[in-house]
Amino acid sequence: MPILPHFVHRENGQEENGTLIISETHNETSSQSSLYNLLKSSAQHFHIGRGYQPEIGDNSRLGFLLSLKAIVQLAANPLIAVVSQRQGFALPLLVGTVNLILCALLFAFGSSYKILSSARALQGITSACFTIAGRLVYSIPFMS
Repeated sequence: MPILPHFVHRENGQEENGTLIISETHNETSSQSSLYNLLKSSAQHFHIGRGYQPEIGDNSRLGFLLSLKAIVQLAANPLIAVVSQRQGFALPLLVGTVNLILCALLFAFGSSYKILSSARALQGITSACFTIAGRLVYSIPFMS
């Protein structure tokens, strides 16, 4: 995801190419120029033949964003397992499918770090639902 580090660093107000990025107002013109600047800065770090050049600096926000799914999934797995034992596998599959659609919409239209982190946490719940329900579906023929 070469565009994600630039998005996180950019929102944090760090320097990019020697200039400090200041948040812009949210009108149509600035959002178009903001998208253009984001794509331009990402393209500068994607060199032909050399691959992606990572940002230098603090990557704790990016690391937290990427690890949030696993943390939420680890916490949600026991809860989803209890629900699956009592209700069957249909409910977690339904919840997982709805969460997957919401997660995709949040990732597509999210414009802040908070929205992206909530989408990533929702993705952890979705993964827990699919993992537990999928294992239950496969284990039903072997139950006695």
